[in-house]
Amino acid sequence: MKRIVLVLSVMAVALALSAGVAMSQAATERSTEEIPVEATFTNPCTGEEMFFSYTIVHRQQTTTDANGGTHLISTNRVSAARGTGLSSGEEYILISASNPSTQDLAGGTRTMGAATTVNFISTGGGDNFKQRFTVHATMNANGEWTAEFSNFSSECTG
Repeated sequence: MKRIVLVLSVMAVALALSAGVAMSQAATERSTEEIPVEATFTNPCTGEEMFFSYTIVHRQQTTTDANGGTHLISTNRVSAARGTGLSSGEEYILISASNPSTQDLAGGTRTMGAATTVNFISTGGGDNFKQRFTVHATMNANGEWTAEFSNFSSECTG
């Protein structure tokens, strides 16, 4: 699961940095990208390693307001996510969606945030589980981080 947290963190930072590039544009822009991913996760209920292959469908909208501030809103949806327990052979489906956002205000303040829930569902008798990741950060006009928060939790759901 550390890898998905790392992937989501890297995506949040990349989104935040891309908002700075979009700041010089005055129109609303939309884009869609499909990102193939292969990752290994640990089932927190059993300790078993699981290998997953899936695609993240990333949609983004960037808008510049009348004051020159940039507002980036995006969605990340996991598509075609299938995995297998490396010792049990148990098959899993991964379902996840997140809505990261970045607000890059004209005065130089930037806020970023995202909340992600990932559901791992066994197709047989294996344990299902849910993992949640929340992140928020604020940067002042001097480029200093003034607030940072992140939380990660796992829950075995049967």
